[in-house]
Amino acid sequence: YDLTRAAAGEDYRRESIFIQISESQCGRAVRTDRYMYSVRSAAREGFLMSAASVYFEEYLYDMQLDPFQKKNLIKDPAYEAVRAHLREVLLAEMQKAGEKRPVIGKALRIRKK
Repeated sequence: YDLTRAAAGEDYRRESIFIQISESQCGRAVRTDRYMYSVRSAAREGFLMSAASVYFEEYLYDMQLDPFQKKNLIKDPAYEAVRAHLREVLLAEMQKAGEKRPVIGKALRIRKK
């Protein structure tokens, strides 16, 4: 919910929430009403490198079908359009936060929590 627009009397909802993960890893994520999509850099520790020019897809969860995030859909071909859309949403959020637009590569493997 956008508090600035709400204070102006508008009923406005954001498409997503942007999350920066920069202690245990160098990662970024967006969460929509339906999906959670995250990426991470190759850096082993986020506190040494808080941003990167290249990230790789890490997780994609359908929160309606899998609210406990048990099945990572990041390499599922049926979700390619969802991943492409969420990738652009994430890139836009990163730029709004003052980051340079990075490259986001496809997942190399399916990660498990």
